Amino acid sequence: MKRWPEFCLTLFCFITVRWYLKHKNEVLVQWPILDVMPSLLKICHRIHEWSVELANSVGNTIVGRGPVFARLRLVYTCDPRNVEYITKTNFTNFPKGADYIEIFDILGKGIFNSDYEYWHAQRKVANMKFMSKDFRSYIAQTTRKVVENSLLPFLS
Repeated sequence: MKRWPEFCLTLFCFITVRWYLKHKNEVLVQWPILDVMPSLLKICHRIHEWSVELANSVGNTIVGRGPVFARLRLVYTCDPRNVEYITKTNFTNFPKGADYIEIFDILGKGIFNSDYEYWHAQRKVANMKFMSKDFRSYIAQTTRKVVENSLLPFLS
């Protein structure tokens, strides 16, 4: 009776693999991660270096699909010029859209989930807060306490 979870997992894996082998050509079009999974398992200890190498091999920018349950197209980029272009120079050309906002509604209507006008107003408020003398002194005090009370004892 204690073996039910293992049995259910084994059955699920068996059915999934059989379905995958039967629909292999269709699945790879929909879920390319399944084809890359063996390679990812081999390099999991250096995944960040691998992702940079992959990005460099395709020109630092990849347009891809979002999560399986969503109809999103995402842009992945490692090029600092593209990041500046998307987040600063032409932010208005990259709206998040209703699908993105619906999927990430857990973030609320904050700076990470809003389009240009609302984002711009929130950015101004956040910038004023982060640049205030009180906030900077609070961060300095908190950082000093963490270093003195946690990091230094740990290192010694």
